[in-house]
Amino acid sequence: MKRICPVCSKNKSQRSCKLKDGEQICFLCCIEIRKEECIGCTYYKDAKSRASEKPDKDEKQKEKQRTIEKYFQKLKEKQKEKKGEPHFFKRIAPEVDSAVNAALGYAQKGNYLEAEKMLSELLIDNSDHDSVYFGFGALYSLQERYDEALVSFDTATRIFPYHVEAWFNKGMVYKQKLEIEQMIECYQKVVKYGDMEDYYVVEAKEMLENVVKTSGLTLNEFLHSAKIFKKGFDYMNIGECEKAIHKFKEVLEMDSRHTQSYGNMGICYGKMGNKQKALEALDKAIEIDPEYKPAIDNRRIISKLEDGESLKIPSIVIKYSRDKKDE
Repeated sequence: MKRICPVCSKNKSQRSCKLKDGEQICFLCCIEIRKEECIGCTYYKDAKSRASEKPDKDEKQKEKQRTIEKYFQKLKEKQKEKKGEPHFFKRIAPEVDSAVNAALGYAQKGNYLEAEKMLSELLIDNSDHDSVYFGFGALYSLQERYDEALVSFDTATRIFPYHVEAWFNKGMVYKQKLEIEQMIECYQKVVKYGDMEDYYVVEAKEMLENVVKTSGLTLNEFLHSAKIFKKGFDYMNIGECEKAIHKFKEVLEMDSRHTQSYGNMGICYGKMGNKQKALEALDKAIEIDPEYKPAIDNRRIISKLEDGESLKIPSIVIKYSRDKKDE
């Protein structure tokens, strides 16, 4: 969910402000309040001349427009420098951005119907604008309508591939769905396209670093093991338990403390009627993580089976991530 600038209370905050003791403000307010005290800030440009000027309202609006145009011109220049980078045409419409922010203000207060009504009205004449789809994505995320949120964020990033906030929020949705491979890919986009001091870039880098720290693998190794795990997970879901176990063992060769692989191996052995091996795998998962509830619950179920009896009642499976869903 976006953070609102404390100065204008409208736009998203994305720059650390020296004048506000490091508080995040939007880039437009950054321009308006700059003064000589800003010397040393990476965003400081010609503070003395700006501080002495007192432009009228129209001049301020023109200055904002010029700043926005320069920003997108810079992105287009980056496209020319990098082969294979996404190309786009971005329609600049600050009034649409402001209207989306207003709608999300209602959403943050729990008035989802009014927010959706406002966004739907905006969509009629702005179906080519990424901000509107971002607004829908943020709204649906608040309502935990995650599949709809992903569709909206996908549309936003397709229209404007450099929409850092959309990539970040899309990653957050994947985290909620425990689809960690996709989450990592989204955070990598945030880091790739965003400014290094941008709030979302800092947060995304921290989350990626936590993945490496938790697993002990590099990001590439982690993604590779996640893909292998997914194959095992898919095999398990269609009853191909031997193939699933083989894949889970491959994951464990890379990450010997991957509780989900041990837990799902326990389920597979249980479905194959091998109670002893099922309990051994589940015990290993619990040894690694004594609070790993899926393994604890499944062990209780399987321990009641007779030798040779197959697990038939629904069991609790888990996807790749060690992370728990946020409450």
